[in-house]
Amino acid sequence: MFSLISNWWEKRHQSKKKLGMTEGEVLISWDQTGVAVIFPSGERHGLDWKDINCVAIETNDGGPSSADVWWLLESQDLRVAYPQDAAGSDSLMTELPKRFPGFSYGAVISAMGSTENARFVCWERKPQT
Repeated sequence: MFSLISNWWEKRHQSKKKLGMTEGEVLISWDQTGVAVIFPSGERHGLDWKDINCVAIETNDGGPSSADVWWLLESQDLRVAYPQDAAGSDSLMTELPKRFPGFSYGAVISAMGSTENARFVCWERKPQT
């Protein structure tokens, strides 16, 4: 299933590259501690893995001329968003299911087929009892 998503992702990335999209100028970096997103302006947003409560995808109807798929990493106090074609997003995509058991590939597939304004939750921390 992952190869299906990965192949679709690569084809989409190549077609947006032809349109001169700049989503690839956003850089994603991650390590054992957490993940950071660095924008072309130098602005940096990051979260520790342990603080992430939700991984989601938001889609909008602005594509293909603008970023229409955004990944969201959310903690209690912070929301880090990055466009799907950000540099480093492919490696992070393979890491997320490892970090978050129960990660929903079904949500990813649904999001990738969406052309509307919508939100798809891929993983959410269960409330502690």
